[in-house]
Amino acid sequence: MRASNGRDAMKNDEGGQARKHHYVPQCYLKGFARNRSKKAQLFVVDSSVKRAFITTPQNVAAERDFNRIIESTSTAKTRI
Repeated sequence: MRASNGRDAMKNDEGGQARKHHYVPQCYLKGFARNRSKKAQLFVVDSSVKRAFITTPQNVAAERDFNRIIESTSTAKTRI
């Protein structure tokens, strides 16, 4: 989903909960960036596909619903 300002939206359509969860905090990633502004850039090396690229801390070390807990009940599943 895209936000109206052109940036990736981190909210879904159901209740506005964050969906993009970082397993390395962005503040740690910014420590490795060229500068620590909102447009900080990281040089990333993906060794599994042997590819290198430049991106922002918002786009690395994150996974959709990484920290989401799904609680199941006897009648229905409820998302927390």
